Amino acid sequence: MQFAVNMNKRSIFLPIILLGMLLVFRGSAIAQTTLSDKDNRALQNIITVLNLNEEQKAASTEIFHRYALEITELENEKLEIQRTSDDESLLSTQLLVMNQEIKDLREMRDLEIESILNPLQAQIYQEKIKPEKPQVLHFGIHDRAKCGVCVR
Repeated sequence: MQFAVNMNKRSIFLPIILLGMLLVFRGSAIAQTTLSDKDNRALQNIITVLNLNEEQKAASTEIFHRYALEITELENEKLEIQRTSDDESLLSTQLLVMNQEIKDLREMRDLEIESILNPLQAQIYQEKIKPEKPQVLHFGIHDRAKCGVCVR
């Protein structure tokens, strides 16, 4: 009877220990992730323009590294699909989906960065670092003198 009770305790602790190890390894992978040049410049720009305090610097760096890991995994998956896929239409569809996933991850990262900012920093972030894109698709041959977008 005593042996059965000890086995139950062990079987409960094993998944907890495995989960803890997974989280530790995942955390070390995030810490070892290197940012792309573009992301590194964006992070440094955020830190300097917004004059982040130490807590905000640490949080923003962690956010960038966490999302960089996920984006890198998706980009590696894209490369693998491009190497192995024979069906062009399927490849095109898969790449469109994966590119959208990467875009969504970057958008979620930016929203998370914005969530750690105070109201003044968030305003500066929206105006200088991440201004909204115009709603109008603007291209093609047209009369620029009469165009409301070009005149601005």
